[in-house]
Amino acid sequence: MQNFTLPGANRWLIRLLLDHCCAVTLTRVSFLPALIVIDVQQGFLDPVWGRTDNPSAEDNIRRLLSAWRRRDWPVVLVRHDSLTPDSPLAAHHSGNRFQEGIDGAHHLLVSKTVNSAFYGTPDLRTWLDSQGINSVVICGLT
Repeated sequence: MQNFTLPGANRWLIRLLLDHCCAVTLTRVSFLPALIVIDVQQGFLDPVWGRTDNPSAEDNIRRLLSAWRRRDWPVVLVRHDSLTPDSPLAAHHSGNRFQEGIDGAHHLLVSKTVNSAFYGTPDLRTWLDSQGINSVVICGLT
């Protein structure tokens, strides 16, 4: 298994997660977790949202996402497409794009206009069921 140097208070949690996933996949092939990455978009860097209380969040998400991609485990990216025209997250605004290191290989892209990935398009629950995925790991900014 690849070793990571993870800064911040979440080091133990991510390490435990990666250790657990790797150990379980070696012993139980049926365990295939999907990583659901929610709303890690440029628009959330806009000062209108205020100062973050977890400045390491995006870096930790990128590390987790990188580990998932190296293993070719299922990755779901969720993007909030605001219906408010002047929102940094509006589809026509540059803030709608994913932050650096987030966009890339993925198995599903869900676009949503409400505060739930399960009310987006395409239907996340249907996709998870169709892929036989019975475990998820969720990370993101909202």
